[in-house]
Amino acid sequence: MAKSKKSSAKAVAPMPPQRTSSPPRKKAKTVTEQLLEDLAEAGGRIVKREASGRETEKWPIRVAAARRSGKIPATKELHAGWCRDGYEIRLVDTPAWRLASLPAVPVPARLASPHPVVKALQSHPEPIGLTKPVQGRAFRLIHALVTATQRLGYVSAAGVGQGVPAPHRRRNGPPHFTITAQGQRCDFLILQEQDRAEHVPTKKELADAEKHSWVRIPRYDYSPAERLKICVSGGMTHRASAWADSAARSLEDQLPEIVPEVGLRGDAADRKRLPIWKQHGRSGCCGKPRCERQRSTTQRHSASSASRRKRRHGSTQRA
Repeated sequence: MAKSKKSSAKAVAPMPPQRTSSPPRKKAKTVTEQLLEDLAEAGGRIVKREASGRETEKWPIRVAAARRSGKIPATKELHAGWCRDGYEIRLVDTPAWRLASLPAVPVPARLASPHPVVKALQSHPEPIGLTKPVQGRAFRLIHALVTATQRLGYVSAAGVGQGVPAPHRRRNGPPHFTITAQGQRCDFLILQEQDRAEHVPTKKELADAEKHSWVRIPRYDYSPAERLKICVSGGMTHRASAWADSAARSLEDQLPEIVPEVGLRGDAADRKRLPIWKQHGRSGCCGKPRCERQRSTTQRHSASSASRRKRRHGSTQRA
């Protein structure tokens, strides 16, 4: 009997409550995903102005991270900058020139009949300030560039700069050659990159540094490399203002980007001049039939003329 009671007690004993599995947590949105969602809801433009200035200053870093994330659609671009109300972020359509296919620009293996611009540069005793090993390649790049732009109707000419510009004016020195598109002149500089190596002090440098407190031993030695760089100035920058040899891409592969850059700068200058032509084609200094300044001047002249007529009329009646 005792055994049966124990067995019945075991059978009647309640089972421990089983734990129910909790629902899966929702994955938190990243800053980039939240930013793109806010831009979509706001129509493509938002202005960030946080309660604390430090929090607002983080948005340029967040926008840069969003551009690198690869989550922005291929047909969209993220533009950002400071404005009066805070940090403005805009999601705009990618311009057509970014999506257009770039035709290849052939570079000759050797210059059998160089372009007149190249001939003019070769005639100088120190052609564009480059070392001998890279001069031939630089002239072939210039020939390919001016020949491709000439086919599009652009005008090229040799520049006044022949030597190496000063280090602080590498981007702003006199141009080696120019290409003009729709009245916009683009100045081109061909620069030779430099390799940097640790400087080993000489005995004389060490002795001079110990003797004189103003002597400074340089940290690095610089030597000309075989890498080249093309700098473009003048007009509104679209794709870039400088192209250089790199481990991934040579300048020969980047010429298809430089040729349309000249045309884009010419188109931008043409659009900028268009309102000026409209202004000169109409009466008024601001393109409208009459601007406020002209209206006020006309009113003053009319009032003075009316007062003179009244004075004459009064003097005539007295006479």
